[in-house]
Amino acid sequence: IYCAEKHVGGEPFAVLLGDSITKGPTPCTKQLIDVYEKYGASAISLEEVPKHKVERYGIIKGTEVEKDVYNIEKLVEKPLAHQAPSNLAIMGRYVLTPDIFDKIDETEPGVGGEIQLTDALQKLDAIYGVTFDGKTYDIGNRFEWLKTSIEFAMDDEESKDDLMEYMKKMISQNE
Repeated sequence: IYCAEKHVGGEPFAVLLGDSITKGPTPCTKQLIDVYEKYGASAISLEEVPKHKVERYGIIKGTEVEKDVYNIEKLVEKPLAHQAPSNLAIMGRYVLTPDIFDKIDETEPGVGGEIQLTDALQKLDAIYGVTFDGKTYDIGNRFEWLKTSIEFAMDDEESKDDLMEYMKKMISQNE
């Protein structure tokens, strides 16, 4: 993200991490833009995750200011389950104000010896989280990527029947 500074021209910008895909009635980025415009601050997408999975994500502590919108007080990168402030996970979609670049510059390496965006976000004067109205697909591992590809193909009228026939054929060959 730090490398994008010269490309955003001092304007707010969207970040969409490549290991997740979102799908919903209103695009995730549009939901974040709406919150940015209402509150004039950076906005990040959130999703409730089971308590046993919080160690995989950045987790927030915040106060709900309207339905599904949180004023974020604290962000913790991959906390232990018993130390997590909530089960609201950061889900890889952001609308950030350009002051994030100064915050990244001020941030020391954290988890994994890397500069964590979560740590830089914590330094912003204000940040809001939006529980995404839709579904987030975490495609950071092969099996989840395969499941997501199948689910999207099953939603495609042109592909669905051919995929079903193919899968039936694969099942019968492996019995």
